[in-house]
Amino acid sequence: MNLSPLQNNHPAADPVFFRTTPEALFRLGTTLYQKGELDEALEHLEKCVELKPDLIAAYLTLSKLYQQQNRPNFAAASLMLYLEYAPNSTAVLFDLGNLFAAYKDYDNAIDYFKRILEIDPNNGSARHAVAALSGETTTTAPRQHVQKIFDDLAENFESHLTDLGYNAPEKLKEMLISLHEEKPHFQRAIDLGCGTGLSGSQFRPLVSHFTGLDLSPKMVEIAHEKEVYDELTTSDICQYIESSNQQYDLIIATDVFVYVGDLTHVFKTISTHSLPGACFLFTTEVASEETGYVLRTSGRYAHSHHYIETLANEYGFTIESSQYNNLRNEGLQPIKGELFVLRART
Repeated sequence: MNLSPLQNNHPAADPVFFRTTPEALFRLGTTLYQKGELDEALEHLEKCVELKPDLIAAYLTLSKLYQQQNRPNFAAASLMLYLEYAPNSTAVLFDLGNLFAAYKDYDNAIDYFKRILEIDPNNGSARHAVAALSGETTTTAPRQHVQKIFDDLAENFESHLTDLGYNAPEKLKEMLISLHEEKPHFQRAIDLGCGTGLSGSQFRPLVSHFTGLDLSPKMVEIAHEKEVYDELTTSDICQYIESSNQQYDLIIATDVFVYVGDLTHVFKTISTHSLPGACFLFTTEVASEETGYVLRTSGRYAHSHHYIETLANEYGFTIESSQYNNLRNEGLQPIKGELFVLRART
């Protein structure tokens, strides 16, 4: 249908109108940002909030843009402006807390996480962050916190770990095979915190029946598509193993115990459900021998070799092999970890 002359003369028909209204500037700035044209996006989004300060969605994109340009002060300022209009946005309070924590401004980070707890006293992630940044070592990370982390990461999880240089499953498999004269084979294995199936893909050729277990439904959904496991479940580690009444000859837990400080219950449960001679493979971040385990400002737990050795002896395992290795990179710094192969005593 042709526009009448009156319609053609309407301001909305003029391309300049779309370039100068705040809403149009926001749409164009967002599109430019998604295309990676950061300078042009910045120009449009800054003009947008200048004309319409209460178009608060623009502040979220501006914050991401400033972070990509390594301008954390501007990124934080954008989020603070957002909060002037929506002071109870826990998502933005989280972003601010994480931003300050990333630059080691822990006092400000704690303030924002505490504001979340004022709004939502049962928020496990905020409570965990306050503990980590305050130097308090709790026994375990809240289930809600861990599930949210991995639900949020699920879609880009594998590419993210590749970028971080993560290769723990491959290293553990090499350690396991090196302990056997012939290639080992296991009848029933369980992959604790299986994620998208990175460890499962490595160990599948060695296993007859393989169970994958994770707290994140989105991770389990992706793992299901790979058809690596014979059984996949969304559950807590100890709850599932204790209710399964199964005995396992291979137990794997890569990058799992960084979310569990006190491993006593885990070791006891696995010991009870391990066949004689079963292999128990896992990774830890490394803590000093004096600490046993500690909650770091990253929100992850680290464990000492002595702590693992003590638990192994108490619950009937022998450390067959262990080695220090960089688990992944965090910023420009490698994260020092330890890889273990334990065997249940016969």
